[in-house]
Amino acid sequence: MATRGSLGGLAGATADVVRVLDAAGRDPIFVETVGVGQDEVDIVKLADISVVVLVPGMGDDVQALKAGIMEIGDIFVINKCDRPGVEKMERAILALLSLAHRADGWIPPVIKTVATEGRGVDELKKQIDDYIARFSGGEQRLLRKREAAREQLATLLRERLVQTAIDAALPGEALDHILDKIARHEADPHALVETILGSTNKIDHVGIAVRSISDALKIYEGVIGLKVSGYEDVDEQGVRVAMLPIGDSRIELLEPLHTESPVEKFMSKRGEGIHHIAVCVDNIESALERFKAAGARLIDATPRRGAGNSKIAFIHPAGMHGVLLELVEHAK
Repeated sequence: MATRGSLGGLAGATADVVRVLDAAGRDPIFVETVGVGQDEVDIVKLADISVVVLVPGMGDDVQALKAGIMEIGDIFVINKCDRPGVEKMERAILALLSLAHRADGWIPPVIKTVATEGRGVDELKKQIDDYIARFSGGEQRLLRKREAAREQLATLLRERLVQTAIDAALPGEALDHILDKIARHEADPHALVETILGSTNKIDHVGIAVRSISDALKIYEGVIGLKVSGYEDVDEQGVRVAMLPIGDSRIELLEPLHTESPVEKFMSKRGEGIHHIAVCVDNIESALERFKAAGARLIDATPRRGAGNSKIAFIHPAGMHGVLLELVEHAK
C-alpha cells in the first residue's frame, strides 16, 4: 500500500485494512513497514507485537541506533546471520537494550535467522508466542489498542480538518487560482497558510434575549445538551451573558441587568427571541468603513468593548434587511 505522503512508515488506510481483516477473523495479521529507519515508530501504535528485523553489513546497525527504533521493538531479529558482522550487530543491540528498562518487564530477545534456510524461524515463532501469551489479556495490550484507536481518530480528524479549512478558505476555483500563483512564484505558500489560519470571517455567535438565563438553561442545557462555557456581565450594554459553544460558534443568552438595557427595551417591544447575529472580522474599523461606504446605517460609528474584551459594533437592521448585525473583533 502506498503511503501517499503519510509519515510514520504506514499508509493512512493501514489501520482500516487491519480492522477489516480482524473482523474477517484473520489471525495473525502481518503488517510490514517501509524499512528500517526513524519512520517506523507508528507501527507500535497499531500492532500487538513489533518485530524489528535488521541485516548485518547493510547499515542497519547505524539505523538501529537512531532515536525511536530501539524503543518500538518487542523482538529483534538479525536476519542473514550467515553474513559477516552478526556478532558486532548483536553486541550493539544488547548494549542499547541494557540501557533501558521497560515498564512491562519484558526484555526483548535478539534472534538470529537465515530466512532462506529456515534457520532460527522456530525460535522466532516461540518468542512471538511467548510474548502474546504474556500480554494478550493484559493491561499493556489494552493500552496499545487504545493508542491505536487514538491515532486513527487523530489521523481521520487531521484529514477532514485540513480539507474543511481548504474548502472554506478557497472555495470553487479559488484553490486552482492560488496554486497557479504559487507555481508562477507570485504567491508564498507560507503566507497563504497564515492567511487561512488567521481568517476569522465566520458567525461568532447568535444573541438570544431572555428574561432569565437560569430558566432558559433548562432547555439549552437540560434538553439540547449544550454546556455553558462562561458568564460575563457587560456593564456597557447592561446585559449578563451566558455563552454556550456549539460547533465553531456559540449561542449567547442575554439577560438585561436593568430596565435601561437595550435588551430589556428589545423584549418590551418584541418579547424574548433572537436579538442579533454576530460575525467575526479581522479589522473592525476597516469593516465599519466598508459598511459606511455601502450606505448602511451604523448604530456604532466607532467600536466599543464587548464580552471577552473584544471590540464590537452594531449595524442597524434597516440596512441589513431587518437583522441586527454585530461585528466582533476578538482580542489578539
